[in-house]
Amino acid sequence: MDTDIDLEWVQGDQIGLAPTNFIRTELDYSEIQSYNPTTGEIILVEPLLFRHFGNSESTDSLYDIDIRGEVVLLSRNVQIFGEDV
Repeated sequence: MDTDIDLEWVQGDQIGLAPTNFIRTELDYSEIQSYNPTTGEIILVEPLLFRHFGNSESTDSLYDIDIRGEVVLLSRNVQIFGEDV
């Protein structure tokens, strides 16, 4: 499937990956070497230090849980504007 999922990530952007297991200190930081906006695939400058897991479907038939890990962009700011209601 050829779906455009461009997140506007570029070479040199810094990312962080949250732990995806029970060891809360196993978070990773890395720099993007390249990003494919069509597939969403990124190539990192250095390999990750820890193993990360993610799947859009739960491995447990009892609970339907999205078990993908969080990936955050660290090198640019996001501004959110709101108003009191």
